[in-house]
Amino acid sequence: MNCGQRCQLNFLEQLPIIIISSLLAGINHAQITFYIEIGYCVARIMYGFGYMRSPKARVPGAIMQDLALVALVGLAYKEVYSMIM
Repeated sequence: MNCGQRCQLNFLEQLPIIIISSLLAGINHAQITFYIEIGYCVARIMYGFGYMRSPKARVPGAIMQDLALVALVGLAYKEVYSMIM
């Protein structure tokens, strides 16, 4: 129960970053943003099941979600930078 609750709280901590980055990145790059989001969702599922099994089993999902998060934030930053300039 404790691992499931911690997994949910971890997801809620990252949710505002994901939503805002998705909205910004999807302005001109909707298809790429969609594929990154699908990858992020798959990684979150892997992370959740792995974390509920054992805290060490969450690593593959955590790495995938971090890579998707970095790609999404980078794409959002690129989009905001191009709008400013």
